[in-house]
Amino acid sequence: MHLKRLTVVLSTTALTSAVLVATSGSAVAADRNVTWRNVATGRWLGVETGITGTGTKVSTDERNVGGWDETKNSDGSFTLEWTGFSTGSHCLDSKSTGSVYAISCNGNDHQKWYETKTSTGWRLKNKSTGRILDSNASGSVYTLPDNGGKHQRWS
Repeated sequence: MHLKRLTVVLSTTALTSAVLVATSGSAVAADRNVTWRNVATGRWLGVETGITGTGTKVSTDERNVGGWDETKNSDGSFTLEWTGFSTGSHCLDSKSTGSVYAISCNGNDHQKWYETKTSTGWRLKNKSTGRILDSNASGSVYTLPDNGGKHQRWS
């Protein structure tokens, strides 16, 4: 009797530990508000203030001007939604040319981002283009092919 109970307890403990190990290195949890700060510049990801409508410019700022509502999709990617517009929510979107902007959320692959933890920060990779979210010291935000640099890392 004691051996059977001990086996069940040990099996349950091992399973719990395996689940904790399997989930401990994953991207941030789904359905929450997050902020992204560029590792190289220390600037915060946001949108141009006072501008609303389709194709709103995304930039970084020295001040944290708010966060993104982040939702995990069934394919493991995330949708980043800025909710501070009077015209409704807009999602972080990108084109294969490297342009990054916020437009009305439509659920297409241009609005889906894979978040991968690296030793230097998080890498945000656009599902449609395969390009990495990047920024510079002047506040411009764009995507480029992965170069492993700190301008392509976020915390």
